[in-house]
Amino acid sequence: MIAKKLVMLCDYGLDDAIATARILENREKFGSVDIVAVGGNVPTATSLKNARTLLAQYENLQGVRIVNTCAVPQPEETLFDIHGSGGMGGVFEPKKGNIPEILFGDWINEYDGDCLLLSLGPMTITKLLIEKAKPSRFVFMAGCVNAQPNYNGYEFNHGMDPEAFAYCVRFPHEGVLLDTASPVLLLKEANEGSPVRVALQQAYLKLEWHNGEDAYVWDDIAARFILYPEQFTTKRLTDKWKNNLNCIFYK
Repeated sequence: MIAKKLVMLCDYGLDDAIATARILENREKFGSVDIVAVGGNVPTATSLKNARTLLAQYENLQGVRIVNTCAVPQPEETLFDIHGSGGMGGVFEPKKGNIPEILFGDWINEYDGDCLLLSLGPMTITKLLIEKAKPSRFVFMAGCVNAQPNYNGYEFNHGMDPEAFAYCVRFPHEGVLLDTASPVLLLKEANEGSPVRVALQQAYLKLEWHNGEDAYVWDDIAARFILYPEQFTTKRLTDKWKNNLNCIFYK
């Protein structure tokens, strides 16, 4: 078991869906998994809808819950041109699953920080959690040091809430940045993994903005880091906003 509890914040987004599929393929490695659907790549309500649709593709997900954050003010975009129809590429028809759900206001009352916190979206909600209790371990995808920014001069998750990002990275962390590069390209994995993950990967590669190029999915690299830490190393770097970052890189 890698962690007794995994708390996974996702702004669904195809990239978050691919990372979630990787985690769910390895469900036995975690005592419990809470999927916190947040706003970012899509509006919060769409992120929640996509979380429900994605998890409904699986059976026997014992110990998995969805956390509904729709009542919490948070930044959000509508980036369907990047993530396809509805934010998840129109890969799956919506269907009713049997995954338990809990409202964020109720859920945060039981949050005590005794978890691996994996943040794959803007850090607005992440900041609320760290303010309440520092997680046992904190891994995220956000930020950049040398790579080209992709959102108003920032990496997207950083740029959606720079204040929350700066707050969260003051605490011990391991971060996948845009600077992280993978020797194993997504294209080479297209026929690996569960049918759900394969379908998501193939949808991601078909998006027009890739222009036929190989694609990295940084959120999926963060999930891979949790599962296969021996493939990675870390390096301490400082971004132009003076945030000190413990950055994950492939060996």
